[in-house]
Amino acid sequence: MDDVIKELMKDLQLDYKDNTWEVKHGGRSVTCVKHKALEKIAAHKQIRFDPPAMIANDPDKRVAAMCVTGHLGDRAEWAIGEAAPSNNKNNYPYAMAEKRAKDRVILKLLNVAGDYYAQDEADEFEEAKPNNVEPRKKDPEPEPQPDPEPAPEPQLSDDIRNWANQVNDSIENKNNMEKPGKYSAEQMFIDQYNRLLDDLDNCKQQSHLNAWKEKNRQWLDRFKKDKQKEYQEILSWYNVKKGQIEVGKLSSIREDIPI
Repeated sequence: MDDVIKELMKDLQLDYKDNTWEVKHGGRSVTCVKHKALEKIAAHKQIRFDPPAMIANDPDKRVAAMCVTGHLGDRAEWAIGEAAPSNNKNNYPYAMAEKRAKDRVILKLLNVAGDYYAQDEADEFEEAKPNNVEPRKKDPEPEPQPDPEPAPEPQLSDDIRNWANQVNDSIENKNNMEKPGKYSAEQMFIDQYNRLLDDLDNCKQQSHLNAWKEKNRQWLDRFKKDKQKEYQEILSWYNVKKGQIEVGKLSSIREDIPI
């Protein structure tokens, strides 16, 4: 089962041992793949993604669920990514939901789903942490905020199941049905948020950071005006990357996001 992933990593000059690790699951050993490696494989294979279709969208309760459809040649596969306080302790549920959905789609399109698992699935397994990944630095502490009133977490199972059936029918029947979840202003901010962090993650020196700020000044201003919470998150990640550059110890700010 290792042949497909190993060959693709070989083509991309990625070290297989550095980007995968074995974990115990259901009494057997399974292989997990880092998110960053899967993204590089998807680009190499020219996998195309449709804009995510939102299923659940509640930023106040930190709940997000979306369906992502990917294409490899004439094939299409879809998967759902979800993030809620019960399975995501961070303040960026939209990015986590998209990350989970895309990784699942990539593995499906490569016909290795079930043989390989994405990095975000690993915490559910025994002995899930890879030995060669350094402990991630704590996220910057947010400013103290008044404790919100406790609210019950919304039940998403019915909505997700209904949405999955609709998307599945549209792919299998190929009847050109209009897909729900048009590209909204909210989705535009989600996509730009992820792009900003991906570009930031590729900065290797201070000049790259300066260029990143200049190139994205317009979008940073828009986040500062309309999405202050996400703007503060972006600034925090910028400071993390700046600190990495200053001490000369670079690592990804996104690939080891805890779930």
